[in-house]
Amino acid sequence: MYYQHGNFVLTSLQMTEKKRLTRSFSNRFLGGVCGGLGEYFGIDPILVRAFFVLIGLNGIGIPVYFVLWLLIPTVEKMDRETEDIVQNNLEDMRAQFNRLLQALGQPHPAAIVGALLIVAGLYFFLSDFLPTFTPAIFWAALFIGLGIFILTNKE
Repeated sequence: MYYQHGNFVLTSLQMTEKKRLTRSFSNRFLGGVCGGLGEYFGIDPILVRAFFVLIGLNGIGIPVYFVLWLLIPTVEKMDRETEDIVQNNLEDMRAQFNRLLQALGQPHPAAIVGALLIVAGLYFFLSDFLPTFTPAIFWAALFIGLGIFILTNKE
């Protein structure tokens, strides 16, 4: 059975399907969160990614992304219990980060921890000594620095 409303034609199956938020595998850059949000809300995932970059400048976008990555299931796993979804998403995170590390040339885990400690220490140091220092300035400087590092270390 078909229903027409203006230029939209829907089948009875489409009208009864419940829309579920899932992470995307077809439109995935890292965890599929932005692709899944874009598919759910019917907007371009690039706009969702841009939104996360913008809210990442104030320091909240990155933690929000990872929390969503933990909680939003994939299509294959959406009928499971929450604990199973989180466990599967943790395994997916681990696999994605291993893939990313391989692409970067497999730096030693101690070097990664050391770099994260330096970045965190630099953030706290600058936020205490510079009253105008904000998370937005920190993230902008970090992104610029990482971009320069990546461009100058082409192999």
